[in-house]
Amino acid sequence: EGLVLHVRHFGRGMTVPASEKDGPMSWPLKSLEGQRVVFEHPTRAWPKRMEYHRTGDALKGRLSGVENGKPNVIPFQFKRQ
Repeated sequence: EGLVLHVRHFGRGMTVPASEKDGPMSWPLKSLEGQRVVFEHPTRAWPKRMEYHRTGDALKGRLSGVENGKPNVIPFQFKRQ
């Protein structure tokens, strides 16, 4: 039902953590406007929301939600070299 971002983590030796034994984590598309995309999971607390925004050769992102009972935001950036 629409665009969904699927994320799977791997440990050493390409092992999948127990928290993802039933499959990758998934976030449905919330909005897409120009160079900005937002994915939001309806029931996850952390991260509840993943945002990406492209500016030139840089891709900026933010993870946000509630972690240990407190709001938390982690910004990150990828840049082509």
